Amino acid sequence: QNQPARHEWQRQGKPLSADTLRGRGTRSFRLALLFAAAGGLLALLVAYLLYSPTQTPFIAVAATAYEWPLPPNSWASEDAQALVDLNGKTIQLHDLSGEWRTAERGLAQLDQRLKQIAQSGSRQRSVVIWLSMHSAVDGQGRPCLVPPGADPHDSETWLPVASILEHLKSAGLPSQMNKLLLLDCGRQPLNWNLGQLADGMTATLPKVIEEAKLTNLAVLTSCGDGELSHSTAALRG
Repeated sequence: QNQPARHEWQRQGKPLSADTLRGRGTRSFRLALLFAAAGGLLALLVAYLLYSPTQTPFIAVAATAYEWPLPPNSWASEDAQALVDLNGKTIQLHDLSGEWRTAERGLAQLDQRLKQIAQSGSRQRSVVIWLSMHSAVDGQGRPCLVPPGADPHDSETWLPVASILEHLKSAGLPSQMNKLLLLDCGRQPLNWNLGQLADGMTATLPKVIEEAKLTNLAVLTSCGDGELSHSTAALRG
């Protein structure tokens, strides 16, 4: 015996047509496809963050605005341009070349970038600082860089390498971070206009590096004691 419907939905209920069922199945398939695509994109993002190559912070200073009696810093601009081609691939380039009009201004910009790198995250395990400048040894026997704007006859306006190491030490970089200082110097070991008979910077560097007591520091120079850092148009550098 059929019982009367006790609810409104029972009285108005109708059997579902095949088209209605097909439509619901299509919507369910599209929803599942959307979730699958979102999951795939999320997996790609995670893989990119975990396995993409880390871009090493690279601070570059190519000093070119030299005036007589200092010679031009040969091929420094071309070297800096070659680094631009690597930016965003294997390095994260910070070009401070235009800021080194004076030692004070250049060091201020160096401090700012080093502190930014120190606060940028744990993936960056190394930092590279490339300084392409003329070099000399002052009256106290200290290895120095001679930035543009400095008086080549007044060593008080030069930049001691010890000062650069001190700024590197006080920047707040993690102690476990590898630090590579590239000193691209030694292009004018002999300059009669300055009374300079030898560069001498590389011979005095070991003592300065030892006194700085910087952990995980490596210093690489473009030439050794008594050598000349040659440049050639054939090799474009």
